[in-house]
Amino acid sequence: SYEQAVYCATAVIMMSLLIAFLNHHGTYSTQQFGMKVRIAACSLIYRKVMRMSSGALAQTTAGQVVNLLSNDVNRFDYAFIYTHFIWILPLQVVVVCYLIYLKIGYAAIVGVIGIVLQTIPVQSYMSKLAARLRMRTACKTDERVRIMDEIISGMQVIKMYAWEKPFEQVVALARKNEIKCITSASYLRGVYLSFMVFTERLTLYITLLSYSLFGFQVTADIVFPLAQFFNTLQGTLSIIMSNAVSFLAEALISVQRLEAFMLFDEREDLRSVPDVDIAKLVQMVENKKKNHNLSEVDLRPNTFKKIDEEGIYNPGFECSEKGLMSSTLCPMPVNPDVGILIQNVSASWTDDGPISLNQLNITVPKGKLCAIIGSVGSGKSSVLQLLLNELRSTNGRIYLSGPVSYASQEPWLFVATVRQNILFGLPYNSKKYKEVVRVCALQKDFQQFPHGDQTLVGERGASLSGGQRARINLARAVYRQADVYLLDDPLSAVDAHVGRQLFDECISGYLRHSTRVLVTHQLHYLKAADYIVIMNNGSVEAKGTYDELVNTGKDFAKLLSSSHDENEDLKDVEKPPPMSRRTSARLSTTRRPSLCESTGGCEVAQEMEEEERESGSMGWRVYGAYLRAGGRAPPLIFMIVLLVVGQLSATLCDYWVTF
Repeated sequence: SYEQAVYCATAVIMMSLLIAFLNHHGTYSTQQFGMKVRIAACSLIYRKVMRMSSGALAQTTAGQVVNLLSNDVNRFDYAFIYTHFIWILPLQVVVVCYLIYLKIGYAAIVGVIGIVLQTIPVQSYMSKLAARLRMRTACKTDERVRIMDEIISGMQVIKMYAWEKPFEQVVALARKNEIKCITSASYLRGVYLSFMVFTERLTLYITLLSYSLFGFQVTADIVFPLAQFFNTLQGTLSIIMSNAVSFLAEALISVQRLEAFMLFDEREDLRSVPDVDIAKLVQMVENKKKNHNLSEVDLRPNTFKKIDEEGIYNPGFECSEKGLMSSTLCPMPVNPDVGILIQNVSASWTDDGPISLNQLNITVPKGKLCAIIGSVGSGKSSVLQLLLNELRSTNGRIYLSGPVSYASQEPWLFVATVRQNILFGLPYNSKKYKEVVRVCALQKDFQQFPHGDQTLVGERGASLSGGQRARINLARAVYRQADVYLLDDPLSAVDAHVGRQLFDECISGYLRHSTRVLVTHQLHYLKAADYIVIMNNGSVEAKGTYDELVNTGKDFAKLLSSSHDENEDLKDVEKPPPMSRRTSARLSTTRRPSLCESTGGCEVAQEMEEEERESGSMGWRVYGAYLRAGGRAPPLIFMIVLLVVGQLSATLCDYWVTF
């Protein structure tokens, strides 16, 4: 009747709205969960990078980390959308099979078994192929990003030697290898899509054929309910199940790549679990699994019990001088007048690598200047890395009297103002800041900058000269309140007269009450050092005061006398004119501030100019170029023909069912 038709139509509409409501909320919940997993993985990667040792950092590249953060973690967004359908699938197959059985009897078993055999075995095999292709693609992407990062870093050298064409070929080859893997994955995805179109129709045809062979008459009241039932099964088996298996396989590959990254070595003082090497622990467990000798007894009492009791923590950093002064130090009963003690220490960058430092014994009193000299590769910088805990000691003991401040050999600057690069997150103290700027010979440079110390530096300090970068790097270390200052050859990138000013006013003057370790190749400063260490092949060749070393070694005395003569000659030479400083073309040239304005805090910080954007509609040439980039005309025509044939085949199947 009419009323029954209205009721049925209303019920169908309400059920459709209810299904849409539940599906949207269910999908939203799973996507939110995947997003939380992705964000947690990104945070985990970031904290891991901050804890990695120097040896581990040498084994990875920036491209690998970028690929993990941009591609691998994104797999978690999609992996959980269809996960629940994996356990829903068996229940749905049983229910739908029973409903079809009520309609056509035993012919239902033929159709349901047919659709299951078409989808599950093939999808299981294809999921393995998808996982392999995902791993290959990720490795190729890592390689491409690594090459691009190196090319961008060395772009000035490439331009200078006109190496654009060879490096263009290198990038093209890396991109070609990556596209091969992506193309194979696209072919596999095309097979998935073909199952979505033809599975339902083929299964419906087999079921109706079986029903007809059993001697029954095929009518419309049989065909249309069966089409709806198989459409439901096809949505779960062919579409949702294939996506679930594919996304989970790709997420598993991402988990394996993240696991390999998380097992890189960490600094001992920054480990998640104190005194526990997680990488070695996991390797030990894996070895015991392979040897079938894994038991709770031999592992539980030592490490896992410690993890359970103490938990996993993330050591933080308080961005203030109070936080720096209260940093935890390893207690060691030594003389209170000792600033640095290195006793019988050997060290290597990796556990199975060669020994970098061998049986070091160095003692530096508090408030004294220790100069470390030696040939290139003798281990001077490695001593500083040892004191920073970047280089792991295999035996011996190390003592530092207080917090450490470090000036690296290669200046490091970030995209911000000059003042922010010097403060590095510490609070601004006007009196102290002006004094640090003065002793680091930055006053004249600030007057030359268009915005004083509020001038923006480019990426890695590209808008500054080498000497300016070195002095800003030194000023950052000097501004930080510490008991021990480690200075890795800060005088090599500056002029002779500027280097003398830095040594006299900063290293020997402003820092005179602190313990200082200066690595240098400029021997004419050694006479002012309180203690000198000569390194050779990772060990201490000689040590003592200036007078002691002059009296004990002929070669050293000759070397010092020649450097002393050079120093005298430098004093007689007229000071060279100041070099013209390079400024970024993007920085506006306004009036130069006075010295008071450049360091007094009254200057407004320079702002980065926004990138230019064009608005409007794109022409057909852009679309044509996009299509041509996908391939030549024959492949595109062949693809269009395939689409037309596929759609005609699907339509003809539906047309055949109407007879």
